[in-house]
Amino acid sequence: MERVMRFMFMQSQTVPTRRAMGRVRCRQSGAVLIIGLILLVIMAMIGMTGMQTTTQQERMAGNLRDRNAGFQSAETALRAGENEVRTGIVTGLGNGYYDSSEGVPPPTDGELADDSYWTAGNSKVVAAVHGTAAPPSYKIEKRPPVREDMEAGAAKTKEIFKVTARGVGASANAVVVVQSTFSP
Repeated sequence: MERVMRFMFMQSQTVPTRRAMGRVRCRQSGAVLIIGLILLVIMAMIGMTGMQTTTQQERMAGNLRDRNAGFQSAETALRAGENEVRTGIVTGLGNGYYDSSEGVPPPTDGELADDSYWTAGNSKVVAAVHGTAAPPSYKIEKRPPVREDMEAGAAKTKEIFKVTARGVGASANAVVVVQSTFSP
C-alpha cells in the first residue's frame, strides 16, 4: 500500500516542460542584469561622494592645524611685546616701537596684512617657533594717555599701549595678526 501511495503522489505533480523553463529563465536574467547594474552605479556614486567628503575634511583639518600654529606663533610674539612694555625696556622710536600720541599715525588694517610692513625692519622679531614658516614679530604703539578716574577735576592719567603681533603658520598662507591694548 505504501508503494501505491508514493506512486500516486508523484503522479500528481506537474513537471514543467523544457520550453516553459526557458522562457522564465530568459525573462528573469534580463531584469536581474538591469537591476544589478543600477545598484552598482548607485554604490559607485555613494563611494565617490564619500571619498570627496573625506578629502575635503582632511584639507579642512590641515588648514585648521596650520592656522592654529600661526595663532600660537602670534600669541608668543604678543606676550613678548607685553613683557617688554611691563619691564620698561621700551626706549626711543623705531625697531617696533612708535608713539601715536606724538602724531605718528597707527597702521591701517591693509598695512597690517601686508608682508612688507612687517619685514621692513620696523618690527621686533621673536625667536622662531617650531613648525612655522617664519618667525613671529610684534610692534608696540604708545597710545595717548587716558584719565584714571572719571571724577571731575581728576588729572591723574595713565599710559596705554597697544601691542600688535603677527605669526605665520606652517605655510606662508596662514598669517594671523593679534592685538592687545593694556596699561602696565
